Amino acid sequence: MLHRTSVTLKDGRTVTLLMSLQIGGAFGADWIYAANFARSGQNAYLAGYSGRVIEVDGRGKPVCIYDVGAVPKQIEETLSRRYILTDTRLYVLFEGKLEAIVDVFDQGKLMITDHGFGLLQPKHFRWFTPGGGALGSVQSKDPIRRVFRGKNGLTVETRSHRAVIGGAQEWW
Repeated sequence: MLHRTSVTLKDGRTVTLLMSLQIGGAFGADWIYAANFARSGQNAYLAGYSGRVIEVDGRGKPVCIYDVGAVPKQIEETLSRRYILTDTRLYVLFEGKLEAIVDVFDQGKLMITDHGFGLLQPKHFRWFTPGGGALGSVQSKDPIRRVFRGKNGLTVETRSHRAVIGGAQEWW
């Protein structure tokens, strides 16, 4: 049961209203595939197989629901935006509204900062403005093991090679 409230009518009768979620029986199970805590407060995000991301408050009551229509793999939040990553797309939300959709290929992993985000894929790394504008890209023949900001710029490493990209924003 998500919420229960009772209302007393003028004639003295009491009516009880329930909001509940039923799983099983006639309803298919909606497994949780991704979850994350909200950046502030006690809220959390729960993403199910149905493609819905539910923001719940500290008592477990739903606050907001996003329906992306595909299984969310990762949910992240900065001060101003929410990011919902699926196998094929990254949804960028600003103030609860869709701001951008970024195509994702090859099992992307989302890396965020307050100043932008990056998508790390097995042999490709791309970085973007907070709102989804493309800023740069690196592609490799070998799988990329890690990406980090070093003294001389953005460093991208594979098992046997390291590339340093100068001119990348300082926040990387």
